[in-house]
Parts: sequence; structure tokens; C-alpha cells
Amino acid sequence: MHSHARLRYRSAALLVALMVLSVGWRAGADGAHLPARDTEAAARAFDIGKGLYADHKLEEARAAFAEAVENDPNVVQYLANLGTVELGLGRNRDAAEHLTRAIELIDDDPSVDPQKAEPLRRLRDAAGREVGALEVRVNVTGARIYIDERHIGSAPVGTGAAYLDPGEHRIRATADGYGDVTVGMTLEKGERKAVSLTLPASSMPAPAARHGTGGPEVPRAGDGGGTAQHVTIIAGASLTVVALTTGIAASVASGRAGAEVTELAGVLDIEFPAHNGCVAPTGSRVLLCAALNSSAEAERVWRTTAIAGYSVAGALGLGTVLAGALWPGADEGGAARALAVPWASHGVAGIAVVGAF
Repeated sequence: MHSHARLRYRSAALLVALMVLSVGWRAGADGAHLPARDTEAAARAFDIGKGLYADHKLEEARAAFAEAVENDPNVVQYLANLGTVELGLGRNRDAAEHLTRAIELIDDDPSVDPQKAEPLRRLRDAAGREVGALEVRVNVTGARIYIDERHIGSAPVGTGAAYLDPGEHRIRATADGYGDVTVGMTLEKGERKAVSLTLPASSMPAPAARHGTGGPEVPRAGDGGGTAQHVTIIAGASLTVVALTTGIAASVASGRAGAEVTELAGVLDIEFPAHNGCVAPTGSRVLLCAALNSSAEAERVWRTTAIAGYSVAGALGLGTVLAGALWPGADEGGAARALAVPWASHGVAGIAVVGAF
């Protein structure tokens, strides 16, 4: 930091420190009160921060002031001094947030002259010119709002805005009983925008009332899983059929290619696969040997494809059978117990299923 800039920062910081230390108020009953963890630890951390600030150890002072705010977020001087130090360190987004919080506490306290917040407003505005500000509105009260997956509060967040570093950001809102909504937003330095999010009502039906009780029915283990089970079984069975069909088609093609190999080997009067007669063919044997080798390669490829198709079909079939037999709650009412074992060999394949139904 240049000497003249550092001087301006220290003068501003001294102004804030003198102002807030002479007042030292916290949010009252009418203020936006947040729970305090340890007021004594907060006071000790604040005293340490003042000493570090006096020694020009700004990073250490910031950490001490942050500890004070964490333990007691309702004391204006903790927030004001933290925001002031952050501004001097170039942490503009953090500075704007903490100074805004201090200003809100002053404005919410009717016993305090609002003019006392003016120095903080000037510092907050200086920080705000270096970052962007985003107001988020949601149609559902209590909806949780996240910016870049950082929880900033629940709707309504308030009249203020979330301060963000310039660049692209993702805003997400969620609430129980409603679908999530996520939008993208780009902010420039010093820019202020507003975004309104409308959460759609969830399409899930309300719990059915138990007959004769008038209250909601408490689901048993396995209740409500029928739809998912059926979808899983149907999907598994469909994929099994596709894989099995692929295996069968590949087996047929492999058989045809094998027959061609046998026929060509007979014409060449050689024993396949040794086919020594095709090592250095001459004359008409050149084309016959080329056809033989091509058919042999095709037979190998189709045979490999068939084995892969049968293997995949076996695995899918096993998973589908187990989904039907072992699904949570499926054993109620005498459900099935089964074991499926895939098997395959050259030209023959299938799935063996053994169990009680």
C-alpha cells in the first residue's frame, strides 16, 4: 500500500475506532439480534485486536476482530473495526458486509442517533464501489438462498444486498415442498442488480390419511418404494433383452462367418486354423486365402461380441431379479427369493434362475 493511501486508510480507521469505542452499543430487543456464543471471549479478542492494530499488524488485528464478531455478532464496534481493517487490506467484499451489518444495528436501535452511522456508511460505500451488490427476492418466505453454494440467509433476506466480487455467480433458492431454482448472474465492479426467483410447488402428493384416525399415515419400511421398484425392474428387463438380442445376433453372424471359414478351408484343402497352405499363396489361392482370413477375423469379432452381449445380459438379468427379490420390504406377504447365474459358451448362452416364488 502506498504511503498516502495508507495514511488515508489509517485516518479513516482512527475515525471509526474513536466513534465506535466511545459508543460501544449492541443490538437491542428491536434490532436484528443474532445469538452470541461467548461475550467474554469476544471482549478479550477485541482488546487483543486493538493492540495489534496499534502495532500496525493489520492481518493479525483482522483475525482478532473476526474472532470477536464470531463470538458476539451484535456489538457495533466489533463489526465496525473488523470492516475498517478489511477495507484497508483490500478485502472489499468482507468489509462491505461487516460495515453494512454495523450500520443495520445502529439503524435498528431507536435510542441511537442515526447520524452516528454516517462515517460507517462512507466506508461501506468505498468498499461497495470495488465489488458488486445483488438483491435476491424469493416468492416463498423462509426459502434458503445460496450464492456460489454459500448460504447467505433465508427469504426475506432483508432490504440490503449481498456483496460479491466482480464476475460470474450462481444463485440458488430452495425450500421444503418446493422445487429448487438456480440462475446465473454476472456482476461488474460497482454494479448493483436485483433478481427475483419463483420456486415451483412440488408435484409430490401429500401423505394420505390413515382411515379412521384423521391424521397422516406413517409409512412403513418399504412403503412408497413400489414405483421405484417397478421402474428399476422394467428398465433392467428392457436392457437385458437388448443385450441378449445383441448376443444372439452376434452368435448368428459368428456362425455364418465360421461356416464360410470351413467352406474356404475345404476348397483350399487345408486344415484351419493352421491353414499352412495360406502362408505364401500363389495364383488363385491368393484371393481364396484373403477371403479365408477375412472370414476368420469376422468370426472372431462376432464371437467376442456375442460373449460380451451374453455377459451383459446375464449381469443385467441378475440385477433385475435381485431388485425384485431383495427390494426393501419385498419380503412382506411372501415375496420371492431368487438367484440368477449367467452362463455362456460358444454358440450357447443363457441365464439360470433358481429360487422360491
